[in-house]
Amino acid sequence: MAIRTLVWIGAGRPRSDYLSDGDVGRLEALGPVRFIVTAGRKFAPQDVIDESRQVQAVLTTWSSPAYTDEVLGGCGELRFLGRIGGSVRGIVGQSAWERGIAVVTAVDMQGRGMAEITLTLMLAGLHRLGHHLRRQAGQEILEHDGSNRGLQHAALQDCRVGLIGFGAIAQHVARRLAAFECRVAAYDPYVPDETLEALGVRRAGSVEALCEAADVVSVHAARLPQTRGILSAAAIDRLRPGAMVVNTAFYDLMDHDALERRVMAGEIHLALDDLDVLGPAQAQRIARLRTSPNCIITPVTFPNSACVAMMGRQVVDELECFVRGEPLRYAVARQSLATRG
Repeated sequence: MAIRTLVWIGAGRPRSDYLSDGDVGRLEALGPVRFIVTAGRKFAPQDVIDESRQVQAVLTTWSSPAYTDEVLGGCGELRFLGRIGGSVRGIVGQSAWERGIAVVTAVDMQGRGMAEITLTLMLAGLHRLGHHLRRQAGQEILEHDGSNRGLQHAALQDCRVGLIGFGAIAQHVARRLAAFECRVAAYDPYVPDETLEALGVRRAGSVEALCEAADVVSVHAARLPQTRGILSAAAIDRLRPGAMVVNTAFYDLMDHDALERRVMAGEIHLALDDLDVLGPAQAQRIARLRTSPNCIITPVTFPNSACVAMMGRQVVDELECFVRGEPLRYAVARQSLATRG
């Protein structure tokens, strides 16, 4: 039996960013496919219901309308909801699981891409790339003249790395750090011991203890009420001189004042990516941090088109498994929403 699929194309990206021609062909082999571009449009719940009638599979992307409990109540034929993105928190209503709808996300593939960015920032910070780029931007000729002799470089090899949060992204980071023989610890009260042990990661009893023992601290916690400010002033003050903080998650997971104080004093190093600047005060803080040679700030480097296309492929893989009645590898468990976002 053919399966009808609706794909929402959002975030101002072309369809080809999310799905290659080959992946569109795979969807069409399952049945009729319809695409809706969300750019510049608003969809009320009834609009989403009207678009989703007689559809068995829906693929959502960034800026897609949410499938709330109200919307799901009007989508009687829906059986598969795939997210070409990360978290489904706020995107999918709780009743999806009650209705037996398979909810799938590409968070695993997103984790692979974010892990790559995290390691890039770790290496750049430890090797003081920010310092050298500032000199180069000033049009200095970088020569082996001894002018960098006082600059304290570090190495990722055999480094002590602390991970705050141990979800999909942090787990991929841990796998990649193994190649550098790093000693990795993680703080995440929701992850079972066997998950940590399988990757050779030690459990930290608190964020403060994690920071005290680490050369590099990398933030990967989900954005939840209980994780706001998880990298607290007390934890930041426990960082040893020369330590480094990497945040590829959310800006409000850190204590801004304590972090800025230590970075601007030259005591610690900082690397930030994918910033969700929340307002003028935060933007001004970022502008100040940019002046420090101890800080590397990149624009939103993820999701790039190559990674997004791989995420789309992963969701199409899952839909094919669903149609064949095979087990799903990336199904979202309802209970994970409380701890993973």
